Amino acid sequence: MGIVQRQSIMGSLATYAGLAIGYLNIIILYPAFLSPEQMGLTRLLIAVGIILSQFSLLGTPYALIRYFPYFRNAEAAHHGLLRYMLMLTLLGFGLVGVMVLIARPWIEQYYADGAPLFNQYFYWIFPMAFFMALGELFFNHFRSLLRTAAALFIREILLRLLQTAALGLWMNRWVDFSGFVAAFAASYIITALLLATLLIRLNEFFYLSRVPLGPQVSQLQIFRFSLLMFASGAAATIVAFIDTVMLGALRNLHDTAVYSVAFALGTLIHVPARTMNMVAVALVAEAWRRNDLRVIGKLYHQTALNQFIVGSGLFLLIWLSVDVLLWFLPEAYAAGRWVIFIVAVGRLLDMSSGSNGEILAASKHARFNLFTNLLLIAVAIGSNYLLIPRWGIHGAAWATVVSMVTYNAVRMAFLFANYKLHPFSWHLAAAWLVLLLNLALAFLLPDWENVFVTAAYKIFVVGTCFCIMVLKFRLSPEINQMVHDTIQRFSHRQSP
Repeated sequence: MGIVQRQSIMGSLATYAGLAIGYLNIIILYPAFLSPEQMGLTRLLIAVGIILSQFSLLGTPYALIRYFPYFRNAEAAHHGLLRYMLMLTLLGFGLVGVMVLIARPWIEQYYADGAPLFNQYFYWIFPMAFFMALGELFFNHFRSLLRTAAALFIREILLRLLQTAALGLWMNRWVDFSGFVAAFAASYIITALLLATLLIRLNEFFYLSRVPLGPQVSQLQIFRFSLLMFASGAAATIVAFIDTVMLGALRNLHDTAVYSVAFALGTLIHVPARTMNMVAVALVAEAWRRNDLRVIGKLYHQTALNQFIVGSGLFLLIWLSVDVLLWFLPEAYAAGRWVIFIVAVGRLLDMSSGSNGEILAASKHARFNLFTNLLLIAVAIGSNYLLIPRWGIHGAAWATVVSMVTYNAVRMAFLFANYKLHPFSWHLAAAWLVLLLNLALAFLLPDWENVFVTAAYKIFVVGTCFCIMVLKFRLSPEINQMVHDTIQRFSHRQSP
């Protein structure tokens, strides 16, 4: 087994294990032992910290991966590339930190009514943002070195275990709430320092090296690329957390907590799409190299169809289990029931648009991503600002849907106008029909008194109907083939 394949398998295991621990924290443990206001504070601190860290990085992780092959030489300290990235990050954090301190009176006024607890712990955003930025940069250096397994364990698993441990200190009353916030923030500090320590042990840190870089690529060229990717890539991060940031100010921390838990549940259906898109991006890049639009079009259809079918199955599973999931949560979180539904529908719409982002990123029109990302930021901020005051957490959920639909519509229109590429097919239309029929069946089936029994029998009935319809109507040849191969493999193992 090659190093890339081995690292990919180990990395995937670490990623999914980290997701499981993260969902255990945000859906079960934190809501159970923190008040909604306290829970909302942790979500707001994370959201603000991540946004500030992205501004601090100035796109350096993208530049590090992009240009590392030009300078890879351990004996020459990789010609100072890591140090140059660190210098840009420190510069970015310095600028961001000064601007936030100058704006602090306005920020505190913005959160005074809805999130006074955030103002009380305001200064924790600085160490969190700083070490989030360093951790992101160090992790991408591991990616450049093709040694991501240990780094993924630290970032995906250990980070969340440390946050579980921070909650344990609070649960056992070994610390007060201020101590809990400090321990929670320390999880990002510890993981960043561990990543740095691991780089030092591997003799890959090179912070004290010179920054000559060399004649192939100039510092100015790298800096320009960093800023371009910062403007393009930061949009996804901003949009992912802007609803949480705005909810804390326009509503309160209680609503922020309820929304965060519901959003996490609704977003669960999108997890398989990440893996599919990671696989698709390499195939799309190779097809662009050959200018093979037929292959790109086929991949476009396949990703849209298969992502949607898998997402539909998860959507039905989550929605049919929603009362069970809410049963485990404090009563206050029941208000997020329809947020789960709205966010999940938004994710389904996103998944049914296929890998349009990956197709654009690999094309000669990659800069168009910058335009769509800036548009996405404007739509996200505007829709949240208009809808949150009117409909609260449901307004934030609808703002997410509006942003996703607008974002994907522009990208799909661009690809169709320039290459006649689109994700739509009769199979995709049939898959939508299958989802709607099974969703209608789920609403028509009667509820019993016991939520567990109701969920179990509805999942069995609707799940069986959904699977039969998907396979019987051969909506996806790939899914039918995978099921056939699995049955064949199992039959061979059972035969004497």
